[in-house]
Amino acid sequence: MGTKMKKISIQQLVKFGKTLFVTAIVAIPVGIYAQAESNSLSIEVENGAATGGVTYIDSTLASGGKFAQFNQTGGGEADPYANIPSNFDTSVNGPYRSSGWTTGDSSSEPTGNFRVFCRFSHLGYYDPILAPGNNQFMHLHMFFGNTQANHQSTYSSLRSGGNSTCSGGPMNRSAYWMPTLHDQNGDVVVPHLFIVYYKSEQSGPGTLAQRQQRLRSVVDFPNGFRYIGGRNPTTGQLYSPIEWKCEGGSGSGSTIPNSCPSGESLIGSVRFPHCWDGENLWLPNNAHVGLGVNNSTWTECDPNGPYPVYLPSLTEFAHFPSTSNMSNWYLSSDRMDPNPANWHQDGRSWHADWFGAWDNEIQSIWIEQCLRGLRNSNAALCDGSGLRDGQGYSGPNRISGYTPLAPIYGNNGWPVGQ
Repeated sequence: MGTKMKKISIQQLVKFGKTLFVTAIVAIPVGIYAQAESNSLSIEVENGAATGGVTYIDSTLASGGKFAQFNQTGGGEADPYANIPSNFDTSVNGPYRSSGWTTGDSSSEPTGNFRVFCRFSHLGYYDPILAPGNNQFMHLHMFFGNTQANHQSTYSSLRSGGNSTCSGGPMNRSAYWMPTLHDQNGDVVVPHLFIVYYKSEQSGPGTLAQRQQRLRSVVDFPNGFRYIGGRNPTTGQLYSPIEWKCEGGSGSGSTIPNSCPSGESLIGSVRFPHCWDGENLWLPNNAHVGLGVNNSTWTECDPNGPYPVYLPSLTEFAHFPSTSNMSNWYLSSDRMDPNPANWHQDGRSWHADWFGAWDNEIQSIWIEQCLRGLRNSNAALCDGSGLRDGQGYSGPNRISGYTPLAPIYGNNGWPVGQ
């Protein structure tokens, strides 16, 4: 029969619904008992051994954020979120990773910081989170990261195929996408830089040591996890903060400024929710994630609330070439209403999607060494090595021939691009 890998975070013995997460950096001592349920599989851990038809295969339970792996013997479908070994060289001084990188200490702030740098990849009328399998869905998106991301993308397909336009190349096969930005002529404005900023950062109470300890409770993104940040363009719900501004800081707000000073980029940023329910990899309306205490992206996750598990804080920054007149620029998602009289013309529907597909070992390194280690990194893994540049982009900074919405918009079937 088939074999399935099950993973349980071992940071602190806390049971959230069906999933066990452990949030103190401890070893599980002899005699401690924990139980978790994943996809109706009950796993019991006692005295360093697993019972209930499950064989415990990793006896090291000493490091926060690591995973205990369990081997389920018996039948059933293969786990679609099992670890997938990378089919390329991930070694230091290989094609995607090099040695000799240094990082700064940010423990006094305290924060942990890890940034990767990406280029534009491609366009598509699809959203593999909201509408898997549909290649004519809603508005046009611009994609970064995995070069093969499309309407049929799954965790398995992203991990197994495609190059990447982000630091680390295929070691970061995650898919990142946003609505396209259009100029006054309707052409797509191509961003010249896309920065993905992962952090451990909270502004909650306590001593410096207590705040540092909270940051070290950040968990790895689980396989298959995906979520959305920014504003829902159909309902107007704001999942998390958005911002438009000129590179020098002028024009800051939730809509596109009318102009930027000469030579400055237009920057659109989306910050994602950082608190997770600890159980679901995705729920409709982004209901598996939420904000911190006082409904903030900067505060600690409420341990007694619906989203007690602390994820890496994620913010994405798209840098676009600006002009002296951007008053008629808009997003593809600004045109979601079937009545043109209700279209926006200002970028207020800004949002972003994230579908993780990092190499598991590489992700664990930067979360452990940079985020929990409270270091400050630009593509360095905080272990002395760093990520080489991803695939570049050499195309035009404007792309014509695309309407903001798909030829058939959802299930409504009205004509678009009018």
